[in-house]
Amino acid sequence: MATAVTVPHYSESETLLARLTQAGIDASQIRFVINSHLYNDHCGVNRFFPQATVLLHQSEYDHAVGMMDTGKHGYMRDDFCGDGQTVEMIECDDSYDIFDGSRLRLLSTVGHTPGHQSLQVTFPSGRQFVMTGDALYTSRQLATRQPLGLVFDKREALASANRLADLGEKGATILIHHEPGIWSE
Repeated sequence: MATAVTVPHYSESETLLARLTQAGIDASQIRFVINSHLYNDHCGVNRFFPQATVLLHQSEYDHAVGMMDTGKHGYMRDDFCGDGQTVEMIECDDSYDIFDGSRLRLLSTVGHTPGHQSLQVTFPSGRQFVMTGDALYTSRQLATRQPLGLVFDKREALASANRLADLGEKGATILIHHEPGIWSE
């Protein structure tokens, strides 16, 4: 499990399930689980949503299964989904609409991993947010269009950084998961 490799630094009231309960949402109400990629720090709680369909890039799943449990790559057996959980494999070169009308769209942001994906959310007002997963780690990387850090394919990572920066320039709010300062806004 994820906590065997990554030790979380938060209280019990700050866990994902506790936060959902605080918001009045039961885990059984969650219809879809979307991970940017299958490293343990991004999918380690998938099993807590047994009624949800897990949407995975086929290329990410294939790579993760080949690398899991090697102790070197962040993929842990049994973190991808729980027993009996529905998994829907998708493969897209550009984007994949989860619902008609593009309210929720998976964007291919390959580079950090072979099947990395970001999530674009469009509200009825037209306001857009893009959750980047590990396509970028900092706002500086977004501003300079230079993905640093751990990448599977540097060329693809650069293309993904450019794609995210372009979306930001067109008005989307880019949410970079591993940059704590961005969440205070």
